[in-house]
Amino acid sequence: MQNMKIKNKPETKLINKVCLVIGGNSDIAKEIAYKFAKDGYSIHLAGRSISEMERTAKDISNRFDVNSQVFSLDIEDNDSVNNFLNSYNQFPEIVIFAIGYLGNQKLAEESTVEANRIININFTYQIPIINYFANLMELQKSGNIIIISSVAGLRGRGTNYFYGASKSAMSAFASGLRQRLSLSNVFVMSVLPGFIITKMTQGIDAPKLFTGDVVKVAESIFSAFKRKKSVLITPFIYRILFLIINNLPEKLFIKLRK
Repeated sequence: MQNMKIKNKPETKLINKVCLVIGGNSDIAKEIAYKFAKDGYSIHLAGRSISEMERTAKDISNRFDVNSQVFSLDIEDNDSVNNFLNSYNQFPEIVIFAIGYLGNQKLAEESTVEANRIININFTYQIPIINYFANLMELQKSGNIIIISSVAGLRGRGTNYFYGASKSAMSAFASGLRQRLSLSNVFVMSVLPGFIITKMTQGIDAPKLFTGDVVKVAESIFSAFKRKKSVLITPFIYRILFLIINNLPEKLFIKLRK
């Protein structure tokens, strides 16, 4: 991605009760949007499929009597990112980053194109957008950023380490950003979901015990945000699993190949 050219904007003020969701077509993004709309937030959805987001926005407006808007944004297209940031002349109270690309691990092992795509979508291409809103909030000393990462980034596994590495990078970035912005009254929340049934995970088998429901996960994210919880691992079973996996000696962990 080339350097972005963001125009200097006049000073903007935070708009209370506006929630911007980046990656507005994902299943988890939609469910989170419903939770915030129910709480009285106007919803702005940014993503690639305008028609799909328009259907979601219309449903949100009809259900909760709040304003909903959609914005075109393709993070793999430098011009699209520039156009979005230069034309989005608003300062929402909350910005949620819900972009994810599982990709194909086997293909990534052989193809630098797929490997780069996994890393770029899950991490590299999101950073300029996160940084843009972080800087704006830091100047105004107000705002909230929610970044959805993954438990896959807690410890690399042989079956999805390209995806896991990209999410690990995002979690580290969010941690550093949270520490930096804490001095400016800006709240940064990291969300680390486990396996959830969504379009992205379609066709992947997982034990029912470790399979989360997207609606319940969205509820847990909204609840944790209200409580200003900095890091959320959800569903709860993954908090227990993490404590076990994270403390396994490397020699034993290597043997857990599946």
